[in-house]
Order: sequence, then structure tokens, then C-alpha cells
Amino acid sequence: MRIAVYILLVVPSLIGAALLWDHVAVDKLFYCSDSCGPIDFIPPFVHSVAGDHYIAPAWFVWVLWTALLVLALALPAVAIGGSSWIYGFAKRTQKAS
Repeated sequence: MRIAVYILLVVPSLIGAALLWDHVAVDKLFYCSDSCGPIDFIPPFVHSVAGDHYIAPAWFVWVLWTALLVLALALPAVAIGGSSWIYGFAKRTQKAS
């Protein structure tokens, strides 16, 4: 059950990360001549097309992208774990009283 809920939550989390990446990184940290909006979240960010280039250092773009991906994958897991803990705590408290 938790896996199904995780999958249901990770999809909007990844979409949110892609939208945030499009707002924060595209044309600010790198320039891609064939930019496709939120799909730019999928690497590579800079292609071998003339004109594509990194504005910020490439390592910084990759570190930021990795952190955003980890956050997008971890957020649903933390939400499920937190809600499971709260539910278990409430159940134990109710049973004790």
C-alpha cells in the first residue's frame, strides 16, 4: 500500500521539481537553444548544438539538479513516513486511554 501511495505522490513531486527547474535554471544557469519547458529537467542540459552553453559552472548546475531530484524523490517518502508515525502515535495514545 505504501509503495502505491509513494508512486502516486512522487509523480506530482517530480512534475513540481521540473517546473521549479524550468523557473530557476533554464536560461539562468545554462542556455539551450531547443528548450522544451519542464522537459529540460531531463539531462543533458547543454547539447552539442551551436549556441548551447553553461552560464554557471557545469558542476554547480549538476549539483543543484541532483539536490532537486533527491528532494523530489525524498519528499513523498518523508510525507508517508510522517503520516504513518502520526497515525501510529494517535492509535497508541487512543489505546492507552
